[in-house]
Amino acid sequence: MNKKLMALLVGGLFAAQVGLTHAAENRVVSYLTMWTSYSETELTEKIPASKADTFLLSFGEWAADGKLSFSENALTIPAWDAYYLPTPYVSWTTFKYDHPDRKIMVAFGGQTYEGIWSHLDSPEQREKIAQSLASLLKKPFPVYKKNMTLDEVVGECRQVEWDQTCNLGYYQYAGDIYLDGIDFDFEKAERLTAEENQNLLALTTRLRELVGDKKLLSLTTYHVGADPENCADPSVMEYCSFIEPERSIHHGEVTQLLKESKGLFDFFNVMTYDAGKNFRYQVALENYANAIGDKSKILAGATINQQWGPEARFVDTEENNLRAQPGRQKTAMAVSLSGR
Repeated sequence: MNKKLMALLVGGLFAAQVGLTHAAENRVVSYLTMWTSYSETELTEKIPASKADTFLLSFGEWAADGKLSFSENALTIPAWDAYYLPTPYVSWTTFKYDHPDRKIMVAFGGQTYEGIWSHLDSPEQREKIAQSLASLLKKPFPVYKKNMTLDEVVGECRQVEWDQTCNLGYYQYAGDIYLDGIDFDFEKAERLTAEENQNLLALTTRLRELVGDKKLLSLTTYHVGADPENCADPSVMEYCSFIEPERSIHHGEVTQLLKESKGLFDFFNVMTYDAGKNFRYQVALENYANAIGDKSKILAGATINQQWGPEARFVDTEENNLRAQPGRQKTAMAVSLSGR
């Protein structure tokens, strides 16, 4: 799915509840795609101007043996070099180091990596993957920066001049940062099965046991995922968010998962876009709220990319996307980052 902007907090329709652990109060989440060419300092310089406080590094996948991989190898710790280090790694680690209050999570799945859900079939596979994800969240990522002050350099200077003074114009070690959580971008072109739902529930339950409540876990799903299943019938309108004559195969595909996982996930991202101009996003969010039982955990998605429509693809205006529609008047736009 083409994603440039994701997850706006529903300020009017779903008011956040104060006092919940990791409550979605004022949370604004954006995808942070690693296939885009950022300069080393571009993220840390530009993102603070946005309202986004949580970023999903996109996208990761796992194999049946539990091995994790990530777009552009952005999570692979490079061997230190004074002159050159991979920009994807340097850009996100520098941003997290400079802005420790912002949360950095890793999004696994998405359209490109939808095959990962087939690797959760057995308890043995789920255990390997859960252990790998837990290890990722506990892993220190070294931060290497240029042009620091001598006081900011951690440990010994790694590059010195001829007179043994520290050359701060080259990469020096600044310390370590850690990832804040995992997002499961649970989507497929085909309808998700009840077995796939239960497999992800089992994986998430085990991962929560391993990392406790100090790390964030989130679930991202299709806009119609909590609709009644009979909304697949074009004659049914009540409680249906997607009401085009040709309905979706995804109506209600994650409803049971939402009910059983509401205590596991810190927040739920609903992809309320790519559904046409007649999409009733308020109905979709109400269906999610009924399944989860906690409105403060639900975030509504929006995009300024070109998106699907029944007649033709279109780009929604900011006014129509965020301001004109009732219930979105109090939302804040996440930072727009390049996608594909």
